[in-house]
Parts: sequence; C-alpha cells; structure tokens
Amino acid sequence: MHEGIQQGALPISTSAGLRRLSEEHGVHARCTLKEVAQARRLGERGLVKRRSRPERHTPLPEKTILSGTGVETRVRHGMKPDNRCAAVNMKKAAPALVAAACALIGTHAMSDADKSPPPAGPKPFLSPSHRRIVFVGDSITDGNTYPQLIRQALVAAGYAAPICINAGVGGDTAEGMSARLETTAIAYQPTLVSISAGINDILHGVPATNYEAHIRMMADRLKALNIPVLLLTPSILGPQHAQADTNLAQYVEAIHRVAGTCGCQVAQVNRLMKEARAAGRQILENDSVHPNFEGQRLIARAVLDALGYVDVPVPEKISVEMYPGVITNWMFRRLPEKTVPLDPESVKAVRPDESWTAYVLPETDPQEIPWLEIERQTGFALSLDKKVPGPGSKNFQGYAILKEKAPRKVFFNTGAELQTVWLNGERIFKFSAPPWPGFHAGGNRVPAELIKGDNVVIIETGPTFFLSVTENHDW
Repeated sequence: MHEGIQQGALPISTSAGLRRLSEEHGVHARCTLKEVAQARRLGERGLVKRRSRPERHTPLPEKTILSGTGVETRVRHGMKPDNRCAAVNMKKAAPALVAAACALIGTHAMSDADKSPPPAGPKPFLSPSHRRIVFVGDSITDGNTYPQLIRQALVAAGYAAPICINAGVGGDTAEGMSARLETTAIAYQPTLVSISAGINDILHGVPATNYEAHIRMMADRLKALNIPVLLLTPSILGPQHAQADTNLAQYVEAIHRVAGTCGCQVAQVNRLMKEARAAGRQILENDSVHPNFEGQRLIARAVLDALGYVDVPVPEKISVEMYPGVITNWMFRRLPEKTVPLDPESVKAVRPDESWTAYVLPETDPQEIPWLEIERQTGFALSLDKKVPGPGSKNFQGYAILKEKAPRKVFFNTGAELQTVWLNGERIFKFSAPPWPGFHAGGNRVPAELIKGDNVVIIETGPTFFLSVTENHDW
C-alpha cells in the first residue's frame, strides 16, 4: 500500500543469486534460468529439500552484478527471462554486460533445447493500467500479509509497484463480500480485484451452491464493469476440521466453474497448500484455520503464478515501513467504566493534562504474532491497554494536533478498534456495525478538510487503532 517498501536485487540477475540457489537447492551453477526458476518454485513449495552440503559446482565471480541503474521499472507485458542468458531485465543493458552474463552461465545455456520457446502459460496482466488491486477476502486477507508479499515481490523483481487496497473482513463469507462489493472494492475504481472466500462458508455450514452463487454474482458484476477478476481457491483446514477440509473440494470446484464461465483467472491456493502439507510443511496456525507466515507465502505464490509472474520469487521475509500520513504523536487517557461518549459540547472540554500519557508511533516493542508485528511496523497502536495506566475500562481518548501551513482536503483512514474521530470539534467518523470494516488500515477512508494552523484531532478507541491522513484515498 505504501511506497516505502525496500527494493531488493533481482535474485536470478546476479551471480550471487545463482550461487545461492545452487547452494540451497542443489541446482548446478550451469543450469538454465528456466531450471533455476523451477527449482526455486519447488523450494518455495517445500518440495525440494535444502542440502546441508552443496554439490561441487563451477564458482562464479562474487562481484559480477547484472542489476543496476538500468533495471526496468515499468510493467512489462508477458516478458519472461531468456533461457540463453541471465535475463538481466534491464531497460538498456550494455551489450558487453549481457554477453558476459551469458558467458558466466556457461555453454550449456546455449544448447538447442534451451533455445526452444517456453511452454505457453498465463502472461502478466498487471499492465500500467492494471495497477490498483483490491484484495477482497476474510481474516486471511484482513491480516494484510499476502497482499504485502505480492507487492514486495513485484517491486524487488523490478516491476512497477501496484497500489494494493485491502478489503478483507474477518469472519466474512462470500455472501457478505458480495453485499459490500460496491463500497469496499468497486468504489476504489480497481483495475484488478482478487477474491478469496470459502473458509468461513465451510465452517458455518454454507452450502456450496450458495457459495458459488455469490462468487458468481461478484464475478458477473465486475465483468460488467470490465474489471479483471482473480479468484483464489480456498486454503486448507487442519486436523481439528478434517471433515470440513474434505468438503472444501466442492468449493474448489465451484471456483473453477465460475472462472470457466466468467473468464476469470484462478490462483491455485488449495492445491499448493495440499502439496506443502503432503511434503510435511507446517503452514497453518495452531487454530487449524489461519495460514501462518509460510502459508501466507504460498498464497502469494499462487497469486503471482496466476497473474503470470511465475519467475518472480516470494520474499522469505516481509519488509514494511509505516503507511503514509500516520499520526505519530499522541496523548492518551484511559476512560472510566460506563463513560458517556463525546458529543459536540463535551468534546470542547477535552484537553490533556499531566494525567495523560504520551504515546508515539510506531511502537517499539515487537509483537509475538507475525501479522501483528507487521501492523506494528506500519503504524498501528496495539498496546494502549498495557501502556496507558490507571483503572477503568478498555476504552481510551486520544489527543493530537496537526499543524498545517495552508488548508487542504484530505482523507482520514481508520483501522482496528477506532470508534470515533473528531476534527476541530466536529465528529467526522463514527463506527457503526454492521458491517465491520475489518482490522486492516483504511477500512474507512473519510474525506475532511484541514484548516491553516493547528488542527485538533480527538479520538475514542479500544486498545488498538490505526489513523492516518492522506491526500489520496487509494494509497
């Protein structure tokens, strides 16, 4: 979502990258790029075991770097690395550098077999006009891990960074997603919509026919608007839900039927997870429902494959920074039990004193739960209950001042347990359920106008919240 994610070097565009693949997966350094990519994908799926002692191979010079200032940053239509050289993916690479790359990989890379075209497959369709992706889903999406991994992977591979908008809502079903499609997806004028549903449907006993009907409703609606759709097959369930996991086959079949009639791409999440489970990998949390970080990486792998980016590796670690416009400096107080919510009169009297606690974001204490650690780094407040002292409820009031040199129109972006937002004495946001907008940042994006000078922001919230101020609503 944000533009600050660190870019990485292209793993298969450097000798070091080839060396790493050789050592980790037992791939000979003189293999073709096609073979390297295949081995990497198998490694990501857990189907190739890493060797404790790599086979001997021809060393490659450590300082041969095939990436640099010429790395192409625009989206490329269907471009895939050439098997005959290291696929530097450079806009204007020097001929000598390309020749050196081919020489480094070895004469085997120039064999007749390698000159044949690669098998036909889906081509990347994230063209320059396909750069605003909305991820519709349930809690598996709401945690915002696989969308971040997808964006990070594309940026690291030299592709233009897509705008990723999270529309995941914990506990949601296909029917719920269909009901909110207009407000949480179409309203952002997406150029691609990813839909991940099924786990809550199966656990709540929703018939597969009902599930299929609502998936079809969403696909048909988006197709009518000429918006490409990516359907994700449901993930898997653990031993605690063995029968439901077996019954998921009906939901997987439903996804393929809808895709066949509506012309949607399909991300094979269920298949990749079954393969990983069969290989002995742990990909679910202890609740037997939610994918752990490795499971989230598999979802990202399935999405990238479906979009045609089969040679783009999924990051082994996620790298994030704070979202744009996060309000970082606050004063907080814990509210007594049964406190009456603020109104236009009482909000005027809210002023911090020595009893309030200073609170600065991002928080410095790491979170034990991986997806919450990601949210901590992106600017969520997650520890008010621990950091703000005093007896009382688990509700809090926060106070911040935004200084502006001139008036400007903005969006206040909410998340987590934020209840109300007051700007200069006027309430601009109040949470009302249903529907629950999800935990993720930007569940609500509220238009407002800041004045010149000091702008007083007062919030009422539970122990966790997110609030940022941006000029664009599709960050």
